[in-house]
Amino acid sequence: MLSKLIKKTLNCLVTSVIVLSLGCTAASAKALNFNQTSLVPANLEEYSSFKITNGYGAVAKTNNISLTKGATTNLDVNVSVKCITQDDLVNFIENNKSLFTAEQYNQITQNWEYKNGYSTATLLNGLLGLKFETNSTNAWSAYNNVNAKQVTTTKNENKQLLKLLHDMTQDNYRLIGELKAVGKSYIPISTTYCFVQVSKVQFEDGNVLKVVNTKATIADATCSTSKVGDSLDNQPLSLVDA
Repeated sequence: MLSKLIKKTLNCLVTSVIVLSLGCTAASAKALNFNQTSLVPANLEEYSSFKITNGYGAVAKTNNISLTKGATTNLDVNVSVKCITQDDLVNFIENNKSLFTAEQYNQITQNWEYKNGYSTATLLNGLLGLKFETNSTNAWSAYNNVNAKQVTTTKNENKQLLKLLHDMTQDNYRLIGELKAVGKSYIPISTTYCFVQVSKVQFEDGNVLKVVNTKATIADATCSTSKVGDSLDNQPLSLVDA
């Protein structure tokens, strides 16, 4: 249930309602060196482990309202983020196909998150789950709702993948959009929040790769969706150059 998931991860991911502390998201591809697969890192041992964090962060809120069933209010999102985008990650996967088995590659590229354009965090979690977790049935959820989970590998192929992810270029963006919150209860609420799912991968040298899903979720101040939710008209947030 979303409200439980948000409650578990809110403390580690949200430092401010207006600042997305993990800085990330998806939209348009930036310049990347997609010839990296032909390079052999000098020291793969530097890429034998990583830490991954995943959860929900608040990027906007409304205050001093009285929202009841059927009533609506707008939330304006405009935050600074630094990350790779979904186009970046899709291009990375396609240009480094040799690092995946045929089954892994098919699972990734045939998944809805690969194609929808707004699920970068979900896609990165699935990619890493398929490569680093032994239980393939739970690969897509293995890194959901985790806080600095340590993952290690002894395979050079996996270390090569981590090296290439480490070297991806992250750019500065503005995550923007206007969303509508819809009341679902006759008991009024005074504050609504906009949450997005975020993942970050920290490498051994301290460098952090950041991504965010741009499909947002509306919830109340207690992180519950029982009294407020998304309008059916809401679209994914947009990522524009900062």
